[in-house]
Amino acid sequence: LTILLGVLLGAAPSVACGQGTSSPDRTILGFELGFSRASFSPALGTEDREGGMIGGFIAERFGTLFALQGELLFTKKGGSVPVETQVGLVDVGVQLIYVEAPLLARVTLPVGTHLRPVVFGGGSFALSVGCEFQFEIQGTLNQARCDQPGTGLELSTTDWSGIFGGGVEYGWHRSAVRLELRRLIGLKNLVEGVEQKNRAWVVLFGINF
Repeated sequence: LTILLGVLLGAAPSVACGQGTSSPDRTILGFELGFSRASFSPALGTEDREGGMIGGFIAERFGTLFALQGELLFTKKGGSVPVETQVGLVDVGVQLIYVEAPLLARVTLPVGTHLRPVVFGGGSFALSVGCEFQFEIQGTLNQARCDQPGTGLELSTTDWSGIFGGGVEYGWHRSAVRLELRRLIGLKNLVEGVEQKNRAWVVLFGINF
């Protein structure tokens, strides 16, 4: 990520000079709304978790091709893990809620006038603000907070992720709408000493003002 940002920032001044002074606003504010399908890796359970993502972003353009974008998102992730109980092996669903702060380097490909392809990559820091277990035993759905006594499992309160993906952006005047597909790869174990990390696919809709 550091090398990628260094290359983009190093190339940005020459791109900006080549584009002239008639380029769009350098600083962009926007809103994002998405749908995610999350799981754990390695996949020990059988169930993925579906969730949402909502938040905003601020981006700084360097010319018309490159941008550095910071985001603040409210996200849901999770998965399932098999747990041995008195009635046998049960898949326990885990729902994790994060406040997440991604930092992305974006490249808008110079193709088309209004509809433009976009690729991006970067990383994200996430802070857990909620966690819940869900499991069904003999037809009864049970729920418990992760911090509730007796669960026997303490999950990490933070997470680091790598992000990459692409999409399309449709611009008009000084605004634009975007549709993106992202892959989030967790880099930190959810439980100390246990190889279990977050994974998620995200479809994201955004609009800048």
